[in-house]
Amino acid sequence: MKKLAFILIIFLTSCLLSENCNNNSCIEELDDDKVAVISDEVTKKWLSSNNYRLFQPTMDDFNDTENILKKTIKNGEFNFLKEPILLQIKDYYRQYVFYFDDNNHKIVRINAFCRILQTPIEVDEKTVWEPFDWRNKLFVVNDGGNCYWTITINLTTKENSVVIVNGV
Repeated sequence: MKKLAFILIIFLTSCLLSENCNNNSCIEELDDDKVAVISDEVTKKWLSSNNYRLFQPTMDDFNDTENILKKTIKNGEFNFLKEPILLQIKDYYRQYVFYFDDNNHKIVRINAFCRILQTPIEVDEKTVWEPFDWRNKLFVVNDGGNCYWTITINLTTKENSVVIVNGV
């Protein structure tokens, strides 16, 4: 009985001290209401079709992402913004998708947008417009200029690989 209690204490302690961000704990720690980690079914299907798989980010992953964003800004890769500074980037809503690619590299795709669009929903045979559920579903826009952009960052190599501005 003592062994079981000891094992249970060790297990619970390790769970509490784990660096993984479960249930959006990292987002709460970031204290940023414009950030969401996305793992919806559409995203999972896209990842699995490319032999990628989601992973649970740690605070180190978020910190590395922010440092790489700062480096990307410093290197002039955000020229599509009038004043590409990290504070301006933090004005955007940002969706993070953390996954392992086919080389087992840790990748984060940041999907950013300056406003949340309304989407039509059928309620009692009437169309009602509601804000898109951006915290839980990947927000995809085909145009929109510098209001919508995406960056893919390789956390393993500590470099960004792609910066895409929609419609530019």
